[in-house]
Amino acid sequence: MKNNFIIALLLIIHYNSFSQKAFVPYTDIDRQNQEDIYEKAGVKSCKMTIFEYKLKLQDFEPDGRLADIYQYDENGQMTEKTAYFANASKKEKYVYNQDMKIVQKENYLPASVLKSKEIFAYKDNGDIIQSTKFNHKNTIIATTKYEYGERTRTQITRDTLDKLKSKMEIRLGVNGAIEEHFLYNWKDEMYKHEIIEYNELGQKIKWTIIDKSFNQHNISEYDLDEKGNIVKENVFNKDGELKRYTESKYDDHQLITESILFSKDGAPRTKYVYEYEFY
Repeated sequence: MKNNFIIALLLIIHYNSFSQKAFVPYTDIDRQNQEDIYEKAGVKSCKMTIFEYKLKLQDFEPDGRLADIYQYDENGQMTEKTAYFANASKKEKYVYNQDMKIVQKENYLPASVLKSKEIFAYKDNGDIIQSTKFNHKNTIIATTKYEYGERTRTQITRDTLDKLKSKMEIRLGVNGAIEEHFLYNWKDEMYKHEIIEYNELGQKIKWTIIDKSFNQHNISEYDLDEKGNIVKENVFNKDGELKRYTESKYDDHQLITESILFSKDGAPRTKYVYEYEFY
C-alpha cells in the first residue's frame, strides 16, 4: 500500500528526473492513493444519495435522490459508474490491463444503450500515447495523441478530417508540488486554467479554477485531518471572499460517509450520503 511517505517520494522523483520515467501527474497519484484505500477496505460498490435542505422542515428531506452508483474491482479501481437523473441515466464502464492501466472506456446513454467507446494505447514505460474514440457503430470519430516535454504532457484531439477538437496541457512544477492544466477549444483558444497545489507530504491543499467559458474564478482550499482526508473545503472567489464550504466525515477505513454543503453564511444546502458494499 502506498502511504504519505511514498507519495512525497514520488513528487521528489518528478522534480529530479523525467528522462525515462513515466509521466505521472500528481492528480494521478491522488487517484492511485484513493484506489489503495478502496482496495484495503475491500470496497465492491458505493452508492451516493443526495438530500436537499428544506426550510419548512428545518432539516434535510427524509427521502433523498439516488445520484450515482460506483462499482470497483478487487484492486480498488472503478469498473463502472452509473449516474441517475430525473428521467434518465447514463453509465461508464472501464477495462484495465495487467499493469492496471485503463485500456477501454465505454459510454452508455441511457445506461443500457452503448453510445461510444474509447481504446487507449501505452508506451513500454506506461506513458499513454494515443486514444481512439468510436461511435455506437464502431466507426472512428476522434483520435487523441499525447506529446511529452520535460515536465509537460499535451493531449491533442482531432476528428476524422484532422480538424482540432480540443487540447489539454498538463505542467508539473519545478520548485514545488504544483500541477497546472491548460484547456483549449477547437479554435485553439485557452478557455480554462487549473492550478493544483500540494503540501510536502503530497496532499492536495489548494485548487484554483479559472474558467473563461462561465466567467468563473474559484479557489478551493482544503483542511485535512491527521490521516490526510479532506474534512473541509472552502471555496473563495478571486477576491478571497468565501462563496461556500463543504464539511465531510470518514469512517475508520478512510472512506467518505457524508458531505454537507453550506452557504457562505453557514446555512446547510445539500447533504451527500455514501453507502458501501464490500467483497
